[in-house]
Amino acid sequence: NLNNGMSNRANAICPGVRTIGKVSEWFDTSCFMMPAPYQIGNSGLDKAVSPGYVDSDISLSKTANIHEQMSLRVQIDAFNAFNHAYLGHPNTTCCSDTNALFGVITSANGPPRNLQMGVHLAF
Repeated sequence: NLNNGMSNRANAICPGVRTIGKVSEWFDTSCFMMPAPYQIGNSGLDKAVSPGYVDSDISLSKTANIHEQMSLRVQIDAFNAFNHAYLGHPNTTCCSDTNALFGVITSANGPPRNLQMGVHLAF
C-alpha cells in the first residue's frame, strides 16, 4: 500500500482489540482496516496477542540397590506430558477484504508428547 516495497501497518479503528480465541478467528479483525494509499497505518505493536505457550515436562526415577557396590536406576521422562496442542501465531496480514486468512491460525507450535526411558547400571 506504500508502493515502496515495504510492509505497512493497518489502521486501528477500535480502542482495544478483543481476543476471540477461536482458530478460525483469533482476534477481532473488524478493528483493523487498510490505510489510504501511500499512508502509514496508525496501529502500534502488540495490538493482537498470540496464544500462549506453557510446557509441562515430567520426570520420574527410581534407584534400587542390588548389593553393596551395584545399583540400578530406571528413569522415564515425558516432554509435553499433557500433550497440549500449542497454536501458532495468527495471520496478521491486513485486511479481511483482501486476505481471507487475516486473524486465522493455520499452524501449530511445539512438539507432541515425547516419552523417553533410560536404565543406568552402576557397579
